Amino acid sequence: MTIKRKNVSSVQSFTTKEDGGIAMFSALALPLVLGFAGLGVETASWYNAAGQAQVAADVAAHAAAMELEEAGLDQELADTVAINAAMQLGYQPQEVSTLATSTSAGIKVDVTIEKPVRRYFSSIFDSVDVKLVKSAASALVESAGEACLLALDPDGDGVQFGGNTDVSLNNCFVMSNAEKNNSLGVTGSAGLAAACAATVGTANLQKSHAVKFSDCHEARERAKPTIDPYAGFAIPSLTSGTFGSCASLPVVSKGKGKGKKSSSTTSPLVQSGRYCGGIKFSGVMVAEDGATLIIDGGDFSNQGPATFMGENITIILINDASIQLTSQATLNLKAKTTGEYAGMIFAGDANSQDTDHKFNGGSDSTLQGAIYLPGDKLELRGGANVTVGCLHLIAGEIDARGNSRFSNNCGSAGTKPLLVSGGIRLTAS
Repeated sequence: MTIKRKNVSSVQSFTTKEDGGIAMFSALALPLVLGFAGLGVETASWYNAAGQAQVAADVAAHAAAMELEEAGLDQELADTVAINAAMQLGYQPQEVSTLATSTSAGIKVDVTIEKPVRRYFSSIFDSVDVKLVKSAASALVESAGEACLLALDPDGDGVQFGGNTDVSLNNCFVMSNAEKNNSLGVTGSAGLAAACAATVGTANLQKSHAVKFSDCHEARERAKPTIDPYAGFAIPSLTSGTFGSCASLPVVSKGKGKGKKSSSTTSPLVQSGRYCGGIKFSGVMVAEDGATLIIDGGDFSNQGPATFMGENITIILINDASIQLTSQATLNLKAKTTGEYAGMIFAGDANSQDTDHKFNGGSDSTLQGAIYLPGDKLELRGGANVTVGCLHLIAGEIDARGNSRFSNNCGSAGTKPLLVSGGIRLTAS
């Protein structure tokens, strides 16, 4: 058979022309382009479905955690609440699974949502018609606790640990009611060991390895403020009776003071009374058992190596009286365990106090009770130790730069609990 030269020329002409080549390539590539476009759209729909499932899992986990915060660990309740929350967002009960467990940090609720999604273009690669989109969320019901360091001022700097501070809190929290950023800080070479720490604002823990929490994994931010349990305590009458006029201090021994044992012969007792202009102690000064001392202005301070001791006492500060102690001071004080001033070693009057206190107590100091200075700033520069017992610091702001140990074994100390609220937060699944 003979092919006409004219027909051959026509084919060659078509294949060699530029517009003909493009048309042929486009015809061959079009199915691939449409296929990839369709696959891209389908993949985007999977991501969208996964995003919606994640939102539903977050909502369901948070809702279940809110119920368990009140009811305690209850798997059946967690299932019911999580499923109901997911159904309101368009998911079916069989697509939701829930697990509630108890951990050292509190009750944890894990929610997983698996949503079948229809496949279209991608189904040409295998025989599976449905893809499962899976999303998970976890919510933690954080346990409530008790603080032994509390900064009350919502507009203040909160609690700051800096320098070479090494602070150990036995079985208690650090709590800051300050609302600003970095209102709970551990900076420089400071170290902190505590049950946990919380702040109404945000935390600044520069060296996470220097911070150790036994009851939580990290500091709690945006927490609820802790209520001041000592707010509004009454000042004794200053117009008559024991505190109606200014009292005088007894003459004390001229011993070195630090570590010296008390005795009524060498250390005359400081009686209940109102001490105008402050109390400056040297040698060994002992307060009578059960005394209430009011410092009206001036300083509570030491002169050289000196010891101030007393049991069942409360020292009330009014009219900007301040604590100004050097490292040569030793305090051995126990608060009253009953009565109106129970639990308070030092008590600042919020209505007449707005000052700074510097506590450079020596390493031999032992304090049993609470130092309560609600409107003031407390600078802790020296050691304050209590191995077995109770020590609470409550101030408007707290700045710690000394090595200290605090404890919350306060069952018999007369102090009031500094309650730190629990909370609910989403955590990594």
